[in-house]
Amino acid sequence: MVVPAWRWAAALLTARTARILSLAVDDVMKKYHGTLQEVYRRFSGRVTPPGVAKFMSFGEFQELWESSHSLTPEFTQRRVGFAFRVAMMTQSEEMLKTRFQEMNFVEFQHAVGVAAFLRGQSARGLADGVEGFIREKLVPIARGR
Repeated sequence: MVVPAWRWAAALLTARTARILSLAVDDVMKKYHGTLQEVYRRFSGRVTPPGVAKFMSFGEFQELWESSHSLTPEFTQRRVGFAFRVAMMTQSEEMLKTRFQEMNFVEFQHAVGVAAFLRGQSARGLADGVEGFIREKLVPIARGR
């Protein structure tokens, strides 16, 4: 069954606010804070100009999901971009500034939750899904495998 894009996006945004931003998911993020920091460190900063705080670009974000073999029939290449945009804070200036393309660590943590949701984790058990996703896909990257 093909779900219209607007229904899919509305369902995601509803689940995002209700479940991704929950205390249970927050506890998982705290538990794996060091792992997430290491993954962020490895996949960010290559396009950051000298003298500027490191950020993760969209290309680096894509590379992370491809190299971790996280793409599934539910979480395709197109949805990687959607996860990036959903996790980013809204910026008032997108014409003259590039901040809307520069993901910081807090936004990266949010993107991990969005990616777990888009990979087909049920919204009801999202904290368990996020933890399983981090353990299975991101811990090996943090350890250098």
